[in-house]
Amino acid sequence: MKGKVLGLSLAAAACGAPSLEGSLSTRLNLGYQRAEVEYIAPQLSLRFIRTRGQGEDTVLQLTLLGQTQAPPVRTPIDISEDTVAQKPRAQITRNVLGDPNTSLTTLQRGALTLDNAVLPGASVTGQLSATFTEGTELSSGQTVFGHFAAKVR
Repeated sequence: MKGKVLGLSLAAAACGAPSLEGSLSTRLNLGYQRAEVEYIAPQLSLRFIRTRGQGEDTVLQLTLLGQTQAPPVRTPIDISEDTVAQKPRAQITRNVLGDPNTSLTTLQRGALTLDNAVLPGASVTGQLSATFTEGTELSSGQTVFGHFAAKVR
């Protein structure tokens, strides 16, 4: 049975572009064509990209500060915690042509899990989940989550 479910999941994924899910996807188009991860201590960045003509849109970007050691493998990283300076450790932004929504609210909770090591030129798979704090902005109280396969820059 697992083989059939996996086959159906792979067939469904092949039918369309990957997309992040969650309640935020009802307000913003979170479809993307590729993902990239970059780690230059102390910053880890995960970027979901959609090509637009000669350029590209950053559908969603997670920037994680204070990652002084190589990101752990198969261990969730709490992206909602604060840094030592009591500032948010993670920031989620976007840069889509014609869309004024570039900064999203702070995170109430969230995790990033990488399935393998972040090595230059390699690929990494993983999962992202985030819940934004309540408020009056577009992302307030919304969720975003998904599995990804990303090229390491």
